[in-house]
Amino acid sequence: MKFKATFTDKGLRVLEKAFLPTLEKCGKSCQMLLGVDEVNFIQTPVNTDGACVSARFYKDVLFHPETYSICSKHYNLIAFNVELGLLLRVLRAAGANQAELLEVKLTQKAAPGAATSTPVESRPYLTFTGRGPNVNLVQDLPISKPYVPREIDRLVQSKE
Repeated sequence: MKFKATFTDKGLRVLEKAFLPTLEKCGKSCQMLLGVDEVNFIQTPVNTDGACVSARFYKDVLFHPETYSICSKHYNLIAFNVELGLLLRVLRAAGANQAELLEVKLTQKAAPGAATSTPVESRPYLTFTGRGPNVNLVQDLPISKPYVPREIDRLVQSKE
């Protein structure tokens, strides 16, 4: 399972100023569904107080088309849950520090267990890398484990 893309200026503004703050008013988290042609932010009753909210973007609106790369075993679809407040904080930090380039990719990183005897486990993250004349920014945003095919299919049905 792989995902990597570079935000466009318009995509960064659209998410940071309009859609993510609105979604955050409905609930603290949302489910992201990444596909070959589009990116969906979906809030089901699990994420809200009962409302279903969905925002669909063509990949070219949010990301530079030549940098967008996605690959998975289930129809090249990847889905996971993300905290909206943390995602907004990352996007705002990139804007405030005047990052000229903001890249995002799906990564797995080792995270130590709670107890010292617990083995190190691998956790999924969205890793953001921002570059500019005065900034080199790297932030890891924790996400849920990627959904299994059954959960992805259920999410695809709920967005329509």
